[in-house]
Amino acid sequence: MPPGVETGIWWYAKFPNHYAGDAAAANKELGQYDVNTWITRVVNVIRAVKADQATPRLQNEYYEKAKHPLDTKQ
Repeated sequence: MPPGVETGIWWYAKFPNHYAGDAAAANKELGQYDVNTWITRVVNVIRAVKADQATPRLQNEYYEKAKHPLDTKQ
């Protein structure tokens, strides 16, 4: 495939043994750090989405204007 084009089977094509990386340096502490970092990021995303007021406002504005597309200011 040309660069930038992927198929649904790209993971297997790149990693036929279903394994990526080198786990030689893995340990419990590093794993716990990675999990905690991931959890913190997910929590921050959820908080940001819940606090977001711009997206719902714009979405509602879009839906209202879409009801009357010919009235849209040009």
